[in-house]
Amino acid sequence: MIKFSVEHLERNADTGGVISAIWGMSVDGVLVKTGKHVFLDKDPTAEDFIPFESLTEQTVLSWLDADLDFSKIQDELLNPKPQVQTTQLVAGLPWTSN
Repeated sequence: MIKFSVEHLERNADTGGVISAIWGMSVDGVLVKTGKHVFLDKDPTAEDFIPFESLTEQTVLSWLDADLDFSKIQDELLNPKPQVQTTQLVAGLPWTSN
C-alpha cells in the first residue's frame, strides 16, 4: 500500500502561514522517498488562508499533491525508466597531450 504523509512543517512566525513542508512516501509501511516543498508566504488576510492551528494533514497533502502531482511521483518511483546516455563523453585536459 502506498501512502503519502507530511513529516514536518515550517511556518512564518508572524503570520502562521506554512512556508515549507517535508513530505514522505511509504510503500507497505517503509519510507521510500522524501522531499521538501517550499510554498509562497500566503497573505493571512486572504479569504482562503488557513491558520496553522486549523490545518490538517489532509489539507497540506492536498496542497502538495496539487503542486507536485503525487501520482506522477508514485509512477516514476514504481516504474523507473531506464537511463539512456546519448552523449559520448571524452576525458582529458586540454593542456596535456594524451
